[in-house]
Amino acid sequence: MKLTLAVFIFAVLFQTSYAAPDVRNCISPKPYYPVTVVNTTERLQKLREQMQSSNLDAYIIPSADAHGSEYVREKDKRRGFISGFSGSAGTAVVTLSAAALWTDGRYFLQAEKELDCNWILQRSGIKGVPSKEKWLTTVLKSGDRVGIDPFLISIRSWEKTSKPLKEKNITLVNITENLVDNVWTSRPIEKLKKVDVQLYKYTGKYWYDKVKDVQKEIKKVGAIAHVVQELDSVAWLLNLRGAEIPYNPVFFAYVIVTLNDVLFFVDNRKISATPVQKHLQLNTCSGKTYCIKNKPYNSIRDELKTLAKNSGKIWLSPKDSYALKLVVPSEKTYEDWSPIRLMKGKKNEVEMKGMRNANLKDSVALSEFFLYAEEQVAKKADITELDLEKKMVEFRSKQAFYKGLSFASIIGFGANGAVIHYRASNLTNLEVTDKSTLLVDTGSQYLDGSTDVTRTVHFGTPTAEQKEAFTRVLMGQIDLAMAVFPSGTHGRAVDILARQPLFRNGWNYRHGTGHGIGSYLYIHEGPGRIAAGCPAAYEKPLEIGFVLSDEPGYYEDGSFGIRIETAVVVVKANTKNRFNNVDYYTFEPITYFPVQRKLIDVTLLSDRQLKWINDYHEKTADLLGKELKRQKKTKQYDWLMKQTKPILRESAVSVATTVVKSISLIFTAAVIAHLFT
Repeated sequence: MKLTLAVFIFAVLFQTSYAAPDVRNCISPKPYYPVTVVNTTERLQKLREQMQSSNLDAYIIPSADAHGSEYVREKDKRRGFISGFSGSAGTAVVTLSAAALWTDGRYFLQAEKELDCNWILQRSGIKGVPSKEKWLTTVLKSGDRVGIDPFLISIRSWEKTSKPLKEKNITLVNITENLVDNVWTSRPIEKLKKVDVQLYKYTGKYWYDKVKDVQKEIKKVGAIAHVVQELDSVAWLLNLRGAEIPYNPVFFAYVIVTLNDVLFFVDNRKISATPVQKHLQLNTCSGKTYCIKNKPYNSIRDELKTLAKNSGKIWLSPKDSYALKLVVPSEKTYEDWSPIRLMKGKKNEVEMKGMRNANLKDSVALSEFFLYAEEQVAKKADITELDLEKKMVEFRSKQAFYKGLSFASIIGFGANGAVIHYRASNLTNLEVTDKSTLLVDTGSQYLDGSTDVTRTVHFGTPTAEQKEAFTRVLMGQIDLAMAVFPSGTHGRAVDILARQPLFRNGWNYRHGTGHGIGSYLYIHEGPGRIAAGCPAAYEKPLEIGFVLSDEPGYYEDGSFGIRIETAVVVVKANTKNRFNNVDYYTFEPITYFPVQRKLIDVTLLSDRQLKWINDYHEKTADLLGKELKRQKKTKQYDWLMKQTKPILRESAVSVATTVVKSISLIFTAAVIAHLFT
């Protein structure tokens, strides 16, 4: 955005930051680096030595671990180590003379703040930016070799990458010895953590009944076994939870469900507790479908080799690691997305009750948090983003069944709020004042559910641009929440509803509008999602019981960020007709927490949008208000009542004021008349 003199004067007068974002500059004679940049020169030199020893011309370093996880343990952050980029999504590619990193729009600004000039930032999804395959075919020559750890690339990704390389006579080579591990001398060592039982009162279904459902799906496709690699699917299937990945209550294990038993590949020290042994009925078969056999974690490939010798096919998912595919002959493979994804995504009544309870508890903590922040800023108490991050944990930890955060808190003030997946650090920590917006995107893990909620506030006087951006984001969120659609509709079909109010002003945002949310599991869960562009391969139509986020946003680099996020569940819509004899669905909020009224430009809202937000606030006052009273949080209750007052148009306010004045005059006249009679 170009600054005019008028805008500059306005910014100075109102102390609004319009400075360019603090990012690297690799063009000037001497590169400029923000303090957040990591020097990767030595790391790349050592990796290239490893590549030459393995006769490789390029090496690919994905973000995922051996189970395709989005968020990984510290020891599995290989891409972060080699590149310095800490975002959760991205792929690094290193040749003998160049290095490039691909990431999506959530992380463009963050990458520019963390990469040094050894790296080319490839902005995925932007017109003209090549895919990593296209780039490799450009910088490499015929006969070259590209290496990758086969445990860290999915079957689908291997096929997608190897085909265009092969067309240029470039070979994709699986290197089971990870080359980054060989140069990462300070690689963290993880402690062993035991597994816990997730009780029936939270799951609403016993693990053996879930296994039966999977076995039915295996029979339908004519297979003899199904491999379960994704860690949240393993945890969900067996009604177990762990703590081996930060913010994600999962543990490292594989499962193979056969038509007769369940093979559980896990370090048996993790499941040695008596309650877990009893829960799983380990090695004590009371019936064919109830039998679980414990196997060493690293024996998964050997077991697959043995199974492949039998008649019948083994069901692998496109997301399973290519290392598993290597030991199962193609003629013995049935490949399709795991049926567990859909089973897990459709929350049952018990899970939904837990998700609602979890969100209500979170809203209590948020009430304490935002009132506290408001008071500290008013007192000019020098409160910072990191101070608020600690306070958020303190408030949440007091709620029943709290197990920790569901992701790293995003608390960004002013320009930091424009970094979509911002994480405050000692290098970036800003004081929170009344001069700009504060974006707070946080969530919790409770035994009864997972939460993810975002609110943006301003503790002073917002600018006209901030109010318009906030209101258009809110309009999009409301329009999506009010959507009614026939069964069989994919989330991508309704995504545009959330963007239309922004589009009408020439604005947009570089992230999806909604992701699935697990039940005390992953905060990003398939197969439901709401996102523009090409469909994800795993994506399924929206189904009753899917819990998703509704989170449009707008980000002005170097100035401010706006995002409003509310969790919703897909429910049946009450329609007069059933065209084509299908059901119609809509969304119902399960997060009830107020949207800041001062940031809303009511003149932009339609009557339907205004009614929706007022109805939402009325229900918030009722549900959250009762819980605040129950927890004896009187101060927060009073704050909530102010935040949820009906929003009126100026004309309505004028009429109301006139009526009050008229009544007052009539009353005064009546009193005077009475005194003189």
